[in-house]
Amino acid sequence: MHNRRIGKLFLAVLLITLVFLTTASQSDAKMGARSADYWIYREGLAGGWYDQSWGTTVNFNNGSPTHAGSRSIALTHSGAWQGFKIGTGTAHASADHSGFEFWIHGGTGGQVLDVVLKDGNDGDNTVARITLTSSGQRVWIDFNDIIVPEMLGGVMLVNTLPNAQPTYYVDDMRFVEGTSGGPVIVNPPPPPTAFYGLSVDLGAPLHTISPDIYGINFGDEALLDSLNATVRRWGGNALTRYNWQLDVSHTASDWYFLNYPSDTDVSQLPNNSSADRYIQANLDTNTQSLITMPTIGWTAKARALDCGFSVAKYGPQQATEPFNPDCGNGIRPDGSLITGVDPHDTSVEVDEQFVVDWITHLKGRFGSANAGGVRYYALDNEPFLWNYTHRDVRPDPVGYDELRDKAYTYGAAIKSADPGAKLFGPALWGA
Repeated sequence: MHNRRIGKLFLAVLLITLVFLTTASQSDAKMGARSADYWIYREGLAGGWYDQSWGTTVNFNNGSPTHAGSRSIALTHSGAWQGFKIGTGTAHASADHSGFEFWIHGGTGGQVLDVVLKDGNDGDNTVARITLTSSGQRVWIDFNDIIVPEMLGGVMLVNTLPNAQPTYYVDDMRFVEGTSGGPVIVNPPPPPTAFYGLSVDLGAPLHTISPDIYGINFGDEALLDSLNATVRRWGGNALTRYNWQLDVSHTASDWYFLNYPSDTDVSQLPNNSSADRYIQANLDTNTQSLITMPTIGWTAKARALDCGFSVAKYGPQQATEPFNPDCGNGIRPDGSLITGVDPHDTSVEVDEQFVVDWITHLKGRFGSANAGGVRYYALDNEPFLWNYTHRDVRPDPVGYDELRDKAYTYGAAIKSADPGAKLFGPALWGA
């Protein structure tokens, strides 16, 4: 009888212990999953991340200097406001982490960089400005000190100085859970302790301003309605080589220099293209259209996924389009840029008549500018960046004289096609 009681007691203790161990194991597993750091670069760029840099030579396999291990990222900016940018197609929740950390070595030093965290919609959040030295530094951005995007979709380091900068090096980049060890070398600047006052003189003379200053770039009808925006712009890198006849854009350096046919009933083209539908949606919401007119001299050649830097034709590259492995980013594995490519891989030559014919089409669809049609046209998009964003067709920088001449030629052509239209630009870059 005594032995049977001991046996039952032992069995009960064993069951309780097993339940406890199982619960503890599950809890530890959950805590362990949450406490893992999210590495972006450690001996190589993490899977699912890709390079979107502009005006910057990037080498993800640099041998020295490094912080730990045998590889780091070597970065050389070619001019002012050029940037290193890496992004991921799967945004990451910032709530899982306490900060952002990486190590940086300035080489000869003196570079001044903005550190930018990208949100899940590719929006910019500048979180620090750092000055590099000739030795390694730890950069620690404490999420308690800044306003952090809910979702993190990318990272940028942007040159803030007015000229090209010497090469510097980045290593061991991660989002950190918990407290990261080591001395804090670089922190975000503290929040301001004083604010400037603002006074409004209600008795000052008044004058009318244009209602069309309240515009947005793209955005859907719901956003237009919520913001009460009066103008919607059709513009960006992808539209510098837009072919209105075929309804094909070109992603440029934003996404592997790829021609991208829109989802369109081709039997109706050039009617009912994505541009036509965009303008019609604006008319339906009483919104003015600002349409980008290509002036680069090239347009997408066909409704096919042609790319500017074919791996088969130009050799191995640092990154390729996830669904089109032959389409590279135009950067060799050693970080050097591929040059001498054939522009006809993706594009055909056009001139101002291409723009005149497009405006003639738009007038036939929607009326002239003075009759309720498209009122505003922009002279392309950021031409001073073409030698990077569109370097597969335009490897040389645009000069002031050439830009002036393009403005005269294309501006006159647009006004001849629709005298009532208003012209914008050229916006050199950053606007």
